Amino acid sequence: MPSIRNHKGRFSRTKSVKKITKLILDRVQQKHKNNNRVSDHSYATFCYPVTPTENITASTLTDDDLTYVPPDLVPLSHCRLVTELDTLANQLKSCRECTIPLHLHDAKGVRCYGLTGIVYIICKNSSCQTLNRIKLGKVHFGREKKGVGIFYVNTKAATGMIHAGIGETQLNNFLSSLNVHCIDAKTLKIRENEAGSVLENQAIMSNKDTLQMEILNSTTEDQTDSRSGICISTDTCWQKKGSGRSYNSLSGVSTLIGKTTGKVVNHKGMEPDMVVEMFKELDEKEVDILEVVGDDDSTGFDRAKRLMPNSKMEKNK
Repeated sequence: MPSIRNHKGRFSRTKSVKKITKLILDRVQQKHKNNNRVSDHSYATFCYPVTPTENITASTLTDDDLTYVPPDLVPLSHCRLVTELDTLANQLKSCRECTIPLHLHDAKGVRCYGLTGIVYIICKNSSCQTLNRIKLGKVHFGREKKGVGIFYVNTKAATGMIHAGIGETQLNNFLSSLNVHCIDAKTLKIRENEAGSVLENQAIMSNKDTLQMEILNSTTEDQTDSRSGICISTDTCWQKKGSGRSYNSLSGVSTLIGKTTGKVVNHKGMEPDMVVEMFKELDEKEVDILEVVGDDDSTGFDRAKRLMPNSKMEKNK
């Protein structure tokens, strides 16, 4: 029995101690009673350990194995999962071996794959009893077409994360607030690399088209002198703001924007001399730069002039 002191620091009487002890026991019993209730956020009271299963081997999940039930299944009420209704409805039309329709209330559980998963349903036909794996979303495959495939929703989540400028922690914090199953950091990184390469290739193609448009517009404009070339503006932004004494940000991006189109004609990132490298790339493509608009920092411009002595570009603040 605990010892309780009063407001003067003295030990309370036995009667007061019994009253406090009873209050503590009542609270413990109420807590256990609340834990048995199924709430909207079930992970607040109980949580089933779920192993990340995005990269599962083909031997553990093949079309020939009609009886294997994974040990890491969780109930349908475990959390929310992103589901494509048309994909789900088409798979529930009939069993894979017979023509009897399937029902979600017959599910043995769901295996989570990032934001979505696979529901395991055993056919109710006594002569069939086939295990059906119902995917909750569309999938695509990489170079090796084996396993369950890659769910589109996980790739799109990584694409949205890049577009919003957030990381894995912020994304999973948002998903946990919605009680949606989170994505493992390793899986999310793989999907991020998959989407990032496509976005980078698309950006390079867009820069080429914009550069050609900028060159065409610049040649059709009336020039006040005999010089020819494009006019561009440049600027660089860094993830870590400089303090005036040190500029040690490890990541940044620099862009060149055309005067006539107002669009990006080149971009660079994660390099110490990003602006100089972009100037050199345009010079290698035999694109003449007539005028460069930038900030008061002339270090990059002077370095580019030394590397390209035949260039006609001039700096304009």
